[in-house]
Amino acid sequence: MNYLTHQTNFGKEFDHKILELKKLIQNIYQVKNEIPISESEPIRLHSSTLDSSSSFACINAILENRITMGATVKAYENLYSEYLGKTHKVLSCNSGSSANLLAISALFQSGKLKTGDKVIVPALSWSTTVFPLVQYGLIPVFCDCNDIDFNISNKNFERLIEIHKPKALMLIHTYGCPADMDAITDLCSKNSLLLIEDTCESMGSDWDNKKTGTFGDASTFSSYYSHHICTLEGGFTCFKNNDDYEVAESIRSHGWIRHLDKNNKIFYENPDLDPSFIFNYIGYNIRLSEPQAAIGLEQLKQLEDFVRRRKIAAARFISFFENYQDIFQYIKPLEKANSSWFGFPLVLNGKLRGKRNELRKLLIENNIESRPFLAGDFTLQPVVKSFKHFKDSSLTVSSSIATDGMAIPCHQDINEENISKITSVVDKFIKNKILT
Repeated sequence: MNYLTHQTNFGKEFDHKILELKKLIQNIYQVKNEIPISESEPIRLHSSTLDSSSSFACINAILENRITMGATVKAYENLYSEYLGKTHKVLSCNSGSSANLLAISALFQSGKLKTGDKVIVPALSWSTTVFPLVQYGLIPVFCDCNDIDFNISNKNFERLIEIHKPKALMLIHTYGCPADMDAITDLCSKNSLLLIEDTCESMGSDWDNKKTGTFGDASTFSSYYSHHICTLEGGFTCFKNNDDYEVAESIRSHGWIRHLDKNNKIFYENPDLDPSFIFNYIGYNIRLSEPQAAIGLEQLKQLEDFVRRRKIAAARFISFFENYQDIFQYIKPLEKANSSWFGFPLVLNGKLRGKRNELRKLLIENNIESRPFLAGDFTLQPVVKSFKHFKDSSLTVSSSIATDGMAIPCHQDINEENISKITSVVDKFIKNKILT
């Protein structure tokens, strides 16, 4: 619905000032980056990926009157579809949480999921992976994770299929590490399960050289500040099936169907309604803006480098923690898994079990941030009492993560000095707690 074309050409003087602005922003970032980092500056859990090119792209879009969803958003979606190998059609939205909501809403409103259907979801989870299921009257069935890569336990998954006869799996690729997609896709295929991949914390990872987010009927990604790219807030929902994509496209924008081909029968069935204002789905407004998409186009150019730098940091941590495997568990990607390392999660084990809070206290005293590992065993959260659910009788690994799991900084900007400080503090903790 474009009643009038917006002005985008403002003359040579405008173009000249835009170039001046671009150089000024580059200079501002140069000054910012040259400021020495104070020794008292904390080692942050996450670091912004935004740079001068992203900031300029955002401001330039605003100045050129590219505000609400339009051509820049479409270009951003197309670029990400190409990145995934064009296996899925891509819709951007305003957050990774909304991406999950949009995926479930589209599958529900298309009739592929129905009220009362059971959906398996990892117990090691995040709130907005679970909540869209509940909001659409679906019943979460919580499954334990394994103690190797902390992804869903194939053994528990298979057992829950037999017991509960679910309709779908809402899978999480944990902390950047791809799950065992050979076994999971095989079980989903054999049992006619819909597969939804929550890939919000695992952008840039792949399984057997195939991008995560390209195995499922639907998949989701996030471009929140702490994730692999940043568009301020933002996300993607991707669909293998074009009909699901068209339903989701309406849901994303108020339930409107104005994007449909004008030969679609619904327009003939409603001749008295303005074709630009027909609503056929229960919708939301969870669109991405043009300035955010402009940022995203710049960020996607750098995604592979961001992931490369995260891998270097993770390798450095592994070289330290592999010497303490009796007291620390950490993610060990399977042979075909190429992790993009959202962070570096740990589970305190053996003689360190029960001492997580002490370690986190020592880290913060040394200006090092840490956090719980996802939400631990989500079935322990008080909100779970408010909705119907099922869970495996034994959530052993997820429960251990709830009490002894944590994550330390591992991102594209962490440097060797930071890593050395973190491992030094951890080493001191080990010696104080075990050797004394």
